[in-house]
Amino acid sequence: MERTLYLIRHGAVEGPRVCLGRTDLPLSRQGRFQAGLLKLWFENRQPVTALCSPLRRCVETASVAFGSAKPMNGFAEIDMGEWDGLPFETIRTCWPELYRRRGEDMLHVFPPDGEAPENALARFEKTLSDCLKNTEGDIAAVAHSGVMRLMLCKLSGRPLNTAFTLSQPHGCVNVLTLCRDGFHLETEALRPMPVLDERACLSLLKACGCDAELIAHCRAAAGQAAMLTGQLKAVGLALNGEAIQAAALLHDMARGLPSHAAEAGHWLSEAGYRALGKIVARHHDWDGGVIDEAAVVYLADKLVQGDRTVTLKERFTVSGEKCKTLEARVAHERRFRTARALLEQVEALCAEKGRH
Repeated sequence: MERTLYLIRHGAVEGPRVCLGRTDLPLSRQGRFQAGLLKLWFENRQPVTALCSPLRRCVETASVAFGSAKPMNGFAEIDMGEWDGLPFETIRTCWPELYRRRGEDMLHVFPPDGEAPENALARFEKTLSDCLKNTEGDIAAVAHSGVMRLMLCKLSGRPLNTAFTLSQPHGCVNVLTLCRDGFHLETEALRPMPVLDERACLSLLKACGCDAELIAHCRAAAGQAAMLTGQLKAVGLALNGEAIQAAALLHDMARGLPSHAAEAGHWLSEAGYRALGKIVARHHDWDGGVIDEAAVVYLADKLVQGDRTVTLKERFTVSGEKCKTLEARVAHERRFRTARALLEQVEALCAEKGRH
């Protein structure tokens, strides 16, 4: 009987970019978003057994995606020894010659007290083999890019020294089928892209750690956006209602982070939802022009305070109290003028339609 093995890279981690082996970092909010996409993607292909590396970034990814998973020490990332957790600039400065040599031969040159890649592959492969012997049905294993790249090279017959050139983005899935003659690699580095309907968007908001108050605001903004979309459709503007709804629901999923609109837009674009990412990225500072999907989300957001529908004056009076610098007050006034002009444009279109 055929079995399916899903090899999954964990989501993005918190903190600056470092040489990441056994350093135990948590998921970032983007990483939790990526894990939320995995959860949605696996709903109709739920594996019988979920396993993961014992490192926190894999445990947290598996927790969001599958509810729970069994930690397996053999699935841990390659141990980077004295380099583990250090910024790459520090490594270049302290070990210039070794860093240069490793760049030329990552398979045979490794950090002081670090793990040889071939040894990492051997223990990963043994752990996977033991898991297959002791389970039935499909398996999902959340692990790390280093050990998975080595495993993928071996399974596909590629030289191991090409492993570190393989693309394995955070939250990606590699799908393998286990038959009598061994593994067959079906799909490599797949980015899960479930349909982002209302239920899926609400699930992603929860995965990102949004609280009930913020989720209520997003739902209210989506309701306002749906009403505006209907009004504009009635006057002949054919906008993408599904994209508007998804963007309105997800527009504040990165709230609390610097440049939260651009950040949320980046998450979506990097996950493959580029058009949706552009809408979300513009919801805080719509740049004018023709009325499009981003304009509707921008205006809908400005007509909601918390989970209540309000006037633009009410909304901007409250938000204006948070502006502590001249630069912030100038930007706030600009957003108010933009929103007011946009609302007047929508109202004029509707009034014109009513006269005919």
